This record gives sequence, C-alpha cells and structure tokens, in this order.
Amino acid sequence: MDVPYGQARLGGHSDRCQRRDVCDGPGWRVCAGAGDGRAALEVRRGAHGSARTGVLARVSRPASARVCGEWTFPVGRGCRHRKTRAPIRRPGTGRQYELQSPPAVFEDVVITGCSNGEGSPSAGAYGDIRGWDARTGKLLWTFHTVPRPGEPGSETWPPGAWKNRSGTNVWGFFTIDVKRGIVYAPLGSPTDDFYGADRVGDNLYGNSLVALDARTGEKKWHRQLVHHDIWDYDLAAPPALFDIRRAERVIPAVAQITKMGLLFVLDRVTGEPVYGIEERAVPQTEVPGEVTAKTQPFPLKPPPLGKNEFRLEEMYDVFAASCSRPIK
Repeated sequence: MDVPYGQARLGGHSDRCQRRDVCDGPGWRVCAGAGDGRAALEVRRGAHGSARTGVLARVSRPASARVCGEWTFPVGRGCRHRKTRAPIRRPGTGRQYELQSPPAVFEDVVITGCSNGEGSPSAGAYGDIRGWDARTGKLLWTFHTVPRPGEPGSETWPPGAWKNRSGTNVWGFFTIDVKRGIVYAPLGSPTDDFYGADRVGDNLYGNSLVALDARTGEKKWHRQLVHHDIWDYDLAAPPALFDIRRAERVIPAVAQITKMGLLFVLDRVTGEPVYGIEERAVPQTEVPGEVTAKTQPFPLKPPPLGKNEFRLEEMYDVFAASCSRPIK
C-alpha cells in the first residue's frame, strides 16, 4: 500500500501494519507485485532527483536483522532487503531527468520511461525506453525513441537532428498485455514543444503509440497520432486494452485517447485501425523556418469526445464584437 514517501504492508488476515518503509529520496514511484499475505512481496520503485535517478528493486523476507543496501532508508522490524540500483540518467546533460511514474513490470523485466525535460533548449537526455533485470539491475534492452542513424524511422529526422534530442518520452504509464508479452508505450512530443524548425519531418517516434516485446524490447508496431508536433500534444493517458466482438470474431484492441479529444482504436496485435484512420489536410504555419505536416491522422470512429475547434467570436461571448478587431 502506498503512503506518502513510502509504503506500508498490512497483514494478510488483519489490519495490523506489519511494516512501513520510509524513503529518503525527494520522490518515489512504485510498482509492486501481487501478494497473498504469506509470501514475500516484491516492490519496484522509481526514484527521481537530479543526483540519483534510478530503479530500485527490493525483495523483503522475514529476518532477525536489518540490512540496508546502497540506498539507505529506515525500515521496520523483522525485514531484510535485497537492493538493486540501476542508474539510468546520462550525466552531463544539464536537464531534468526523472521517473515520474511507476516502472512497469513483466515477469522479471522492469520497464522504465522518463521525464526528461521539455521546452527550450531542445538538447538534453534521450527519452529511451529500457528494460532491466529485476533481480540484478542489469540492462537487458533499450528502445531508441528517437531512432539513431540507420534505424527504422531515422528518415523522419534531418541529419544530425536526433543527437541529444530530448522529449519523445514515456512520462506517463505503460500498459502491458500479459498474455502476449507486449508493452504499449504512449510517447510524448520531441523538444522543443512549440517549435520544430530544427527537426523538419514527422519525427518518429514522437506522439506515437509503440508496441514492444516486453522481454526483448523489439518493436512490433507503431502508430504515430500526431505528425511533427508543435503543440505539446503528448500521449498523456495510458493505453486501454479490451476486446471487440464483431460477428464471430474477437478483436484484441487497444485504445489511445489524445489531448485533442480523439480516440484511436487499434488492433493491439497488429497496430491496424479497427474503425479506420484517414489523413486530412490541415492548416499550415506562417512561422519562418517552420514546416508543419501537410496532413494529420483522424479516426473515422468514434467522433471526437470533446470540442476540438472553435471560432474567434466563441472565445469572448458578449465581448466578441469589441475584442475581435484589436485581436485580428
């Protein structure tokens, strides 16, 4: 059970607190395995703070002694802790780097995203997704959210624009299809959030829903929901998994809601749209040097879940007549 700056564990057959752990870090994000009140409980924590961002895997067992590892914090009585620290922040970036949400866990793989800073300047820590061995802290795999030269998707960036590109990260929540061993990663926009003249192109895998093999990090498919984002339209919500019945067929689906009120429903195995997606022409920028995408994807179904356009006079209601002329 999460409590401020730590966790408390209750007895399996009573409401008595068996243990309370208090973390000394500036902030922690937690993912815990299921427990039955008898077996050891595994806890994975993501810490954030410029000095020591990392993943901490702990296994608690009954013991007479207290053993604290590399990261020391007070613990309750009768517990022994095995700790694994896996540092993931690249030194010298000079930018924010945090684990803003709990890591995802599949079998013995701990999967992390990051919050790596947004805005200007665009240079900073990469938003790569990583898989770690939950037992040892060993790095098992890395998925480059901004493709390196020669990797699929690198053609959507100008030469050299990938280097030290921040953003393009999972700062929210992963979703895992446990049966299929697939982790779904909703990615944010590349930096700078509101200016992209230095990154002309669609900028994969920014603003994309990416399906990865949870064991290996291999990409199974991706679907970009905003091309060349200059509006900070991160995929902020966790993907939702469900099944759709069509006649005699059951479609395993994943739905991704966006900040624009658009709901994209995809086959979660193939990434293909269930109800169709069309590319529609969109207005173009007049900002010197900026090159906006000619089209953007729109789902054919369902309709937008909220109002996603407005006219100038709608902004001010009774003041529209007096305000519209100066604004224009």
